[in-house]
Amino acid sequence: MLEVGELWHQNKITVDKEHYCTSTTQMILSLFYPTIFSQPSKSKKIVTCCVGS
Repeated sequence: MLEVGELWHQNKITVDKEHYCTSTTQMILSLFYPTIFSQPSKSKKIVTCCVGS
């Protein structure tokens, strides 16, 4: 998302495209919500992050 923001800031993509990228990312992440929050916790854990400056 940082790169998308930078592209928008540099006028290389439109606001519409920036909003599309944001919405698509939110939709994809929301697909994981049922798995993450509805199942009992097990011994396995996962940690994720986004690399940025």
